Amino acid sequence: MSDTRTYPERPLLAVSAAIWHDERVLLVQRDKEPLAGFWSLPGGLVKAGETLETAVSRELDEETGIVADPGSVFDYVEAIHRDPDDRVKIHYVIAVFVGSWISGTAVAASDARAVSWRTLDDLSEHKMTKGTPGIISKSWNFLNPS
Repeated sequence: MSDTRTYPERPLLAVSAAIWHDERVLLVQRDKEPLAGFWSLPGGLVKAGETLETAVSRELDEETGIVADPGSVFDYVEAIHRDPDDRVKIHYVIAVFVGSWISGTAVAASDARAVSWRTLDDLSEHKMTKGTPGIISKSWNFLNPS
């Protein structure tokens, strides 16, 4: 049986969340492919019949154990990866939420190898998925307009 996440017939819908607490954003280190070992925002695929809000809350709980107000969608990302033959190997459309921590201690669970709360100034200490630092900066600016 093949993995339906690779070589999909159409883009897959996913969610992620920039969750802020004390001027730090929550990051997870991916434990599974694609991009195992890279750091990104917590998130994952939306299940059939699940709202985006329910999906992002579920993913936060499954990956980190925290409770958060996911806030609202403030951006989206298209993650498209091609194989050496230029075939689309992965295609996700990711609705990105920005919100705030409510309770719980973040611990690596489910698909996360590790978790970390980081300030904007120390994001470069982690090897991140493409575009993640920019989305994090944009989420901070969304929450803290000049």
